[in-house]
Amino acid sequence: MPLLPTHRLWNAVSPLQAIYKSYVPDGSMTLQNFIIIFGAVQLLLSQLPNIHALRGLNLLSTLATLSFATVATVLSIVSGKEMDRSTVIYTLEGDNQLILMSAFAALGTIAFSFGDTVLPEVQATVKAPSQRNMYKG
Repeated sequence: MPLLPTHRLWNAVSPLQAIYKSYVPDGSMTLQNFIIIFGAVQLLLSQLPNIHALRGLNLLSTLATLSFATVATVLSIVSGKEMDRSTVIYTLEGDNQLILMSAFAALGTIAFSFGDTVLPEVQATVKAPSQRNMYKG
């Protein structure tokens, strides 16, 4: 079942509100304020003539993603070196049915997280002739 526009709006706005509340616990901004801000940004971005006008924003988001991945990796390595590995148990708890269902749930989470963005990109490159479509960007 595809996400409704209200779900997408909620997924975009609620993290903004959570970040705001973590820095300003007694702040007066409500969810409606964040919806208005998000809508205004979307309205401004919709005025761009084509997707290629977003290259700067795309570069910024790529750098932010790479920075986040680098920080997460480095912190995981540092945290792992300080940990006593003799106390770690690497077995899965539960019976075989629970383990299997947990694996399917994990695969479903991955498919749900990345499914609606990767598929249109793949479909766009599959059109004939695919080589010309891939060189456009």
